[in-house]
Amino acid sequence: MAFQGELSLFLGSAQFCEDALLEFSLDIGSDTELSDPQSDGDEIFDPGDAYLWKSGPLGGPTNGSRNDADAFFFDYNPDPLSGTEAPTCQQAPVDVITPDFFDMDGHESVDFDPSIFLNPLTPLDAPILRFPSACVFNPDYLVLSFDDDGPGHYTGNNVTCEVPVDSPSPFPSPEPYGSTNGQDEIVGATMILNGPTYILGIEFPIGQEDAIHTDLAPNPDGGIEDEDDDVDSLDAYADAAVCYTWLFSADHEATGADLNGVPLDPGGIYQVFPASGAVKIIDEAIHLGISEEADIDAFEFAWVCDENLEDEVLVLLFSVDDNDPLTTEDESGGLDPRIIYVSQLTGSSSALTPEPLSGDIDAIAVWCRPFTALTSPCPADLSGDGVVEAFDLALLLGAWGPCPGTCTPGNPLNTCPADLSGDCVVEAFDLAMLLGSWGPCN
Repeated sequence: MAFQGELSLFLGSAQFCEDALLEFSLDIGSDTELSDPQSDGDEIFDPGDAYLWKSGPLGGPTNGSRNDADAFFFDYNPDPLSGTEAPTCQQAPVDVITPDFFDMDGHESVDFDPSIFLNPLTPLDAPILRFPSACVFNPDYLVLSFDDDGPGHYTGNNVTCEVPVDSPSPFPSPEPYGSTNGQDEIVGATMILNGPTYILGIEFPIGQEDAIHTDLAPNPDGGIEDEDDDVDSLDAYADAAVCYTWLFSADHEATGADLNGVPLDPGGIYQVFPASGAVKIIDEAIHLGISEEADIDAFEFAWVCDENLEDEVLVLLFSVDDNDPLTTEDESGGLDPRIIYVSQLTGSSSALTPEPLSGDIDAIAVWCRPFTALTSPCPADLSGDGVVEAFDLALLLGAWGPCPGTCTPGNPLNTCPADLSGDCVVEAFDLAMLLGSWGPCN
């Protein structure tokens, strides 16, 4: 079969790939975020913080595993401990309200100090050759989240208020991302190296909202927008003690202000230092060669082969926000929010993938194998022996194609166990999900 070569490569690398912890952050105006304009008592997540997926009930408003207070030495509003909330949908002027609230747009944890080789005022003279790291990987396997709302500012000083609980998920999603049937609050993607760029292999659903965290319930089933949460930042790592350096970007909708009273640059990437807090180390124009108006929406370090050097080098993967009609800037910087861009930090960028993905990319994480569905402890163990192995692979390949008989998308397991993605077809999505859970069931 055509994918046998890729399969053998995957099985070789998976032996050395640990299970990942996944951190997520929510967008302002999400259902369970502190500033939900349709408050119903379940608002507990700080949009400036990141929280561990699948962790137990938080018990009320609280800070996350990554706390913006560690970056600024105080907690920007909305602050879970003081009961503050942002003025979502209150027709407030953008230029007045933006500096007063903070929403983390993207974040990353690595096991080295990027500031050692990055000068915030000049681009790199040459690419950085690959070095040992337990926290940076090739962009073969991605975890993504797509934007749940429109481009308009959360203050909503236009006809409509475009926040997740009040704005339809962009096409092609048939209902808000994160529904029980869709299982698409976060999705997986496999990428295939194709000369100097990658092409998209497959996208597959990973989990609905309450599978990511129990406090994200209820899911926005049946198109109910006011229950919609929007994961807008992701990071995957095996051990927080190893991946100790925290970097983040700020959403142009809520940039907060740094310690000198100047709003953070939504196109910049900041490193958090224990003694001095947040310091910008990557500038969108200087290091990436894109417009100073751009808002870096999601980012991640990765290794990509440089054909001229015939070696792998450190790169930054990133996406941009779509243009906000309520500001004077173009937050897209003229780029496509559906495309992942790549930069060697030498003053230019290019598209990692020539074709856009299926949605406006809101969050990116890279891992050393595919993530699998979150809704079952071991759905890929088709043989039921507690191990995902060659026997299960053979069962899946033997069931390849449309599920027999009557199959309802989103709940096919009784009639078609090998359909792990729930779309009533056993195909490449399901193969990637099985390979991502290879080995003993947890």
